[in-house]
Amino acid sequence: MSQPTLTSASAEVVADVEREHLRWPARLAELEGLERTSRHRMLRHQLDQSLWLEGQLRKACSWHSAVAAKAVEVMWQILTREGLTGSRARTTAMERVCGDLRGEGTGQARNLGPAMSA
Repeated sequence: MSQPTLTSASAEVVADVEREHLRWPARLAELEGLERTSRHRMLRHQLDQSLWLEGQLRKACSWHSAVAAKAVEVMWQILTREGLTGSRARTTAMERVCGDLRGEGTGQARNLGPAMSA
């Protein structure tokens, strides 16, 4: 049995995260192509708001997937290069990923996905 590559491991974990932990991508997919028009001004405004919120939700899901992919990359490096195993490897990986997100040591947070705008 061959060893998985970083690319295959990352793709598998991200697919698992999306399938098992993010319920919204599937729900958003159900809304694709849904006609959202109305002759009533207030209803049109609410439909526009719904579309905007769906876009923000898509960005959040994309960000979550990007963080999962980064976590896999860091965990892979720890397991293959540093020889840590088990809970110590997981803890170290989480510390590094969270540090990257906070921008520790770089002066700014890393951009792992689309920014969430208000």
